[in-house]
Amino acid sequence: MQKTLKIASLVMALSANMTLASQQLSQAIPSSLSVSKFVKSPSDTREYDTFKLENGIEVVVVSDPTLSEVAVSLTVGVGQFHDPKAHQGLAHFLEHMIFQGSKAYPEPNQLMDHIKRYNGVYNATTEMQQTNYFFSINEQGADKAINMLVDAIAYPLFKETNLAKEVNAVDQEWHRNKQQDMYGINRVVANTVNPEHPISGFGSGNKATLNNGDKKTLAAMKQMHKAFYSSNLMKLAVVGNSSTAELKNKVQAIFNKIPNKNKLAQRITLPVFTPETLQKEIFVKTNQEIDSLLLQFPISNNFASWESKPYKFINHLLSSQEEGSFLETLQQQELINNGGPYVLPNIYGQSGTALIELSLTEKGAENKQRIIATFFEYIELIKKNPQQVQHEQEFADMLKAQFENYLNMPALRLAVHLSRNMTHVPAKDIMHFNTRFTGLEQEQLTQTLNQFSPEKMRIFHFGNKEDANIKLRYADASYRVEKFTPTKLQQLTRNAYQVNLPAIEQKEEQIASLENSDLTSPTKVISMPGAEGWLVNSTEFADTKQGMLAFTLESPLFNQNVKSHIMTNLLLIAFQKDTNSLSSRAQRKDQINTMGLQDEYGNLFFSLFGKTKKQNAYATKIIDKWVALEVSQSRLKSAIKQYEKALKNLDKQPLPQQAATHLNIATKASNTKWDVDTQLNALQSITLKEINAFHKQTMSNLYLDVFAMGYFDAKRISKTVKLLREKLGDTTQTVKPERSNDFTVSSGTITNFKKTSELDNVFFQETFIYPENSDEVNANLTVLNKVFSQLLFNSLRTEKQMGYLVTSQLAKIQKHPVFYIALESNSHDLVTIKKEVDNFVLDFYKTLQQTPSEEFEQIKSSILDELQQKPENLFAELAVHLNSWHTDTRSFDSRSRSIKALKQVSKASLVKHFKEILLEGKAENILIQIQKKDNQADYYSYNQSAVSK
Repeated sequence: MQKTLKIASLVMALSANMTLASQQLSQAIPSSLSVSKFVKSPSDTREYDTFKLENGIEVVVVSDPTLSEVAVSLTVGVGQFHDPKAHQGLAHFLEHMIFQGSKAYPEPNQLMDHIKRYNGVYNATTEMQQTNYFFSINEQGADKAINMLVDAIAYPLFKETNLAKEVNAVDQEWHRNKQQDMYGINRVVANTVNPEHPISGFGSGNKATLNNGDKKTLAAMKQMHKAFYSSNLMKLAVVGNSSTAELKNKVQAIFNKIPNKNKLAQRITLPVFTPETLQKEIFVKTNQEIDSLLLQFPISNNFASWESKPYKFINHLLSSQEEGSFLETLQQQELINNGGPYVLPNIYGQSGTALIELSLTEKGAENKQRIIATFFEYIELIKKNPQQVQHEQEFADMLKAQFENYLNMPALRLAVHLSRNMTHVPAKDIMHFNTRFTGLEQEQLTQTLNQFSPEKMRIFHFGNKEDANIKLRYADASYRVEKFTPTKLQQLTRNAYQVNLPAIEQKEEQIASLENSDLTSPTKVISMPGAEGWLVNSTEFADTKQGMLAFTLESPLFNQNVKSHIMTNLLLIAFQKDTNSLSSRAQRKDQINTMGLQDEYGNLFFSLFGKTKKQNAYATKIIDKWVALEVSQSRLKSAIKQYEKALKNLDKQPLPQQAATHLNIATKASNTKWDVDTQLNALQSITLKEINAFHKQTMSNLYLDVFAMGYFDAKRISKTVKLLREKLGDTTQTVKPERSNDFTVSSGTITNFKKTSELDNVFFQETFIYPENSDEVNANLTVLNKVFSQLLFNSLRTEKQMGYLVTSQLAKIQKHPVFYIALESNSHDLVTIKKEVDNFVLDFYKTLQQTPSEEFEQIKSSILDELQQKPENLFAELAVHLNSWHTDTRSFDSRSRSIKALKQVSKASLVKHFKEILLEGKAENILIQIQKKDNQADYYSYNQSAVSK
């Protein structure tokens, strides 16, 4: 339930991917392994090649014959740090204008339109020192898409008629972000470091900083394009099903068209942190109810020694949650809810930062001084580590296992990973850059640890009750700064809690060797009173000794009313603190990731994925801890506070998230069936005696459902099910509980939810829920949306500039096909938005009737290619089975049914279903409208036959 604000993640959001943000500032030294070959994991089945084009673009091509798509990622060496002071946000604005027409393709969004027609996806990001353009597309449309991208990059038109529209889009994007705490925190960071460094600039941009797209802005943008959009400042990755030789020829034929202006990369050499910016306490007043502590240290870039990994080793020890460690001690003392380190040596190019983020309990908020002292005590332990050799070996073993157990990335993710990393890592080393380890160097490690000192620290306090006296200019947030006093500096290392370094596991737990069976379709391998177990093995990755062991603990008691729903979540919050050490050990020692949550049906869902050898043993330990769970008064108080904050923060969350919660409540489609006030009222009445009694009551009423995928055999899974059932004890729930369905779809019904929030923007979401579980309808909506969503974007976003977020999406609500239209705006009211959406729907119906059948056949063909292509890795292969098991679709034929239904889609069926669902009312219509509490504008209202809530 609790979604803790990840402060360190927010600070890192200054860039879309901060660890990859340096632009040719600190090049890593090539490893000896990569001198003659591209280094990859033995489990990586793809072929790689790297070369440089005549015009200077550095390229990596990747061949994977199983793909039906082509993925392209182009990184350009310009970003927010390169904005002129007179035109803040210019690099971001330029990224927007790249899509607004080029020499050979003059109309806006032509590349996006083409990609959508071939079932592709696209995006672009402007980061601190680079801009990234990326897309994937069915191979049939790839050549044209690549040509369109090259023309857009090399020969953009920068039409004056499009400037004002895209400045408005940039401004709308800023308006979406400026009230979010993550954005405000980033602005505070920018305002409290070296004011001469470009990080202090306003990289997002808005109408004011871009002068509404006037002629001066246009001239500055053309100059930026001329100065930085040069082929020698670009990195390219292409992933496809052709051979590397064929991909190389294609790249050479097309991308050599980008002119080489022989520009030099602009190196940012100013320090981010100066002595004047250190030894500061910075108090940030947030909008959400949070209480967090962040310790920040400037650190040097260690790319010259990347193979010895001193920072990664320190991060490894700091992030441990095993018994006695820094984080585990703070949790056991009930000082933090969660936390972790982020050690980022190249975040600013020539330098970096280390961040220690801690989400505090009430007790922790009163003991910040001791928490900080405990951190420095832990750093001293690392310096004096008597077991460094053992910890180093453990670290080496972990990295080796990660390298050897590599799973192929999706094609687009791989392309982006490669092109971004090429800015600072030798191409041949990218695929082992994070895992290659040649051993620690003691002097270097000591020098690195010495950077974690009170004299070099900044302390951030985040909370909605903090006092602040400085108002931010470009964000709805404020802060104050205090310099450390000599007394404060002395106190930072005093009165620490006792901590220990993670224990070294001396004896390997004896686990019998696994055997793999050949169950190529999900099979129930055991059924007994109170439990059942399913197993499916991989057909494509049978030799990969990895998999997933998932299980649910099901009881009608978990979600029978609001109080039981809340108590289940409170038990999970308390339970997760009991299992943090176990989860940490599983991930670090055995490459097993664990997760536990209350699923959408109200049941307890646990999963373990990764290497399969010890998954059964860890599942047993999880059950042992659940059986033994007993909540203390202090832990209950802490869990209630976490839950309460999450509820109270709902109307401050991004508006799409708020709308999703309102829709869940409206449809009773998930475990969130109750509104905030109802949950808050019930939360206050829960007692310690009551929650522990509830735990014991549910223990006698549990059904165990197990699903194993990957490298397992039926004998082992049957044995595991029996053991887990035995540990859970006797149960009255001997058969699998039927899942309640409190929501029924009523065709023609219109429900109008008028909601308020704390945010300035308005949000509109119109949802159409089909009354039957229909593969036919779902297939037709899938094809329809490929056209509808792009035309909607072109019309209401690009042309009419009604909002930054303009989209249509598909979903499922209790297996019913769902189609929804969503729009967020700071410039239009809800009544206008509704009318414009209605007009668009009517116009689209006419367009749909006039569109040639061949266009829909192409979309359908591309979707079928994606469904039928070989999965890129084990978990992609098994995900469809997991979803079927979890939704009780035990026929496990959803993919084959989807393929069959898609093959039947025709233009006639598309017109028929669009007309029935969006025009004739053969669906239930739920309209969610959200606006700020003090907004005086009207909500859209239907006629008297509609229901208004």
